[in-house]
Amino acid sequence: MVKAHTNFLNTIHRANSFIDQFENGRHGQLKHNDDLLRMAIVLSVSAMDAYFTNKFCDILIPFLKNKKPSSELIEILKKAGLNTETALDLIAMDRPYRRIRTLVESYFEQYTTQRAEVIDNLWG
Repeated sequence: MVKAHTNFLNTIHRANSFIDQFENGRHGQLKHNDDLLRMAIVLSVSAMDAYFTNKFCDILIPFLKNKKPSSELIEILKKAGLNTETALDLIAMDRPYRRIRTLVESYFEQYTTQRAEVIDNLWG
């Protein structure tokens, strides 16, 4: 599993390569050299978005094993599909925490953290 920070750095490196190409005038098949800057910006914002949600998933299970979840975290788990039926299914599983992480990862595939207030709510 690639850690959130490593994935973020790899993606930012790719965004920086677009900026390097822009600065050196190597735009290949693009009609406008400015498209390289736009691509760098979009990729950087996407990297930030992925970082916050992936990091949250990375630390979720260690947190749940050691601390009582807050009402905000319980709400996120509910939105991710951790309801009473799922909780009862977890009792019989060999790896219940893995199932919780999978639920949360699936939920975050449709979640965006591109606004500061959303990031604050996630980490609140």
